[in-house]
Amino acid sequence: MEKKIIITIERQYGSGGEKIGELLAQRLGIAFFDKEILAVASKESNIEEEVCKSFDEAFVDTGIYSLIYSMLSDARTTKATEYRQSPAEQVYLAEFNAIRKLAKEQAGVFIGRCSDYILQEYKNAVHFFVHAPIDVRVERVCQYDNLNRSDAETIIRKKDREREKYYNYYTNQKWGDVCNYHLSIDTGSIELNDAAMLLEQYVKNISKIY
Repeated sequence: MEKKIIITIERQYGSGGEKIGELLAQRLGIAFFDKEILAVASKESNIEEEVCKSFDEAFVDTGIYSLIYSMLSDARTTKATEYRQSPAEQVYLAEFNAIRKLAKEQAGVFIGRCSDYILQEYKNAVHFFVHAPIDVRVERVCQYDNLNRSDAETIIRKKDREREKYYNYYTNQKWGDVCNYHLSIDTGSIELNDAAMLLEQYVKNISKIY
């Protein structure tokens, strides 16, 4: 594309958001950033990549760390700053900086990790939310991960809760709220490749505005 376009995709688990993002990046000839964000975050922050993976898009109650920090501050110890941020918050900040760095350097499709919020002031950014009915997502997860329906549904609901808590906590916005996105797409009745084609056309049309 002639103009540098930034695309972010938030997605329900099993909706095919990652695959659509990958296909969309290929169609537009731009970079695709999913797990790659973790590698950059780890390198730039000196946090081990395995630690980044452990806390990736996972909500962790940070109350205990705030309590420890408060206690240490009251004791006027120089160790207080070590507990100011929990590991989860450190990973979020590392991913935040990695997403900003990558978006500044090149066009690309960014998957999850509050990227729509992190890049909200970018005038060249287009934000999508991908969702699908639970039965469709269960079928996909069963197929891709070779699980039975009960286990697949349990994983889907757990992942969705984690993503929702993570997003709401770090953005003070509501995960899945249509007001946060340019377009929300239901992949329950459309093939993922066709969904990518649809989003490609949308991107090309909206990019004429910028």
